[in-house]
Amino acid sequence: MRYRLAILDLEGTLVPEADEVVAAALAELGASCGLAISADEVRRRAGMNGAEIVRACLEVSLGRPPSPGVVLHLEAELRRAMRDRAQNYSGLRAAAGVSDLLTSLGMMGVAVGVVSGLDRRTLDALLDRFGWGVSVHHSICADDVTEGRPSDAMIRAMMAEAGVRDAATVASLGDSPHDLAAGLHAGCGMVACPASTRHLARVESLAGVRMIDAIADLATALSEAGTETESPPRASDRANR
Repeated sequence: MRYRLAILDLEGTLVPEADEVVAAALAELGASCGLAISADEVRRRAGMNGAEIVRACLEVSLGRPPSPGVVLHLEAELRRAMRDRAQNYSGLRAAAGVSDLLTSLGMMGVAVGVVSGLDRRTLDALLDRFGWGVSVHHSICADDVTEGRPSDAMIRAMMAEAGVRDAATVASLGDSPHDLAAGLHAGCGMVACPASTRHLARVESLAGVRMIDAIADLATALSEAGTETESPPRASDRANR
């Protein structure tokens, strides 16, 4: 199978993992409102978008569905906190092998896209911070779709933006059950997960997931399968979206 598009979960390319950063930010915000929000509850929802994480964690903390107003307030505050961390948190860095993977995919002629449960401004801030804007041709975030993962909405939106109709020519790389389920639901030709994932016990039971040793090994897996040789299409400048 020749692959035309590789979709990377942005949160899975960061160290510390984005769910840890979200957990810390949400715990601080919850405490400011007199609410105890468990980091474990956030980790269980890794891969979901911010609003869904906020709503689910508040329901656990309160023991009942939260009011829409509280959800909107905390989601807005979480966006601000994550944007600040994306721009200013010195401890945040790219996971090993991500830059090498982007370079390899570009040389192979495979278009690169990233999906993220974060908002558009935070996603763009991260791409700019790590200098990935040139290598990443397409990006879809929680702001662009009505359903978060494990729905395949972001992958379908990415395929439409990239002009790719056949999901069998798409590879999806994620590191959480929700990321991988989205790729499986979309029918991606390859759904890959690095063996270093902290969610290993939960993802090993997912049929159809290809385990790879490290993030950069996705290029080898695609090379072995055969790749398109044409140059990847470029999306419109994100600033004009």
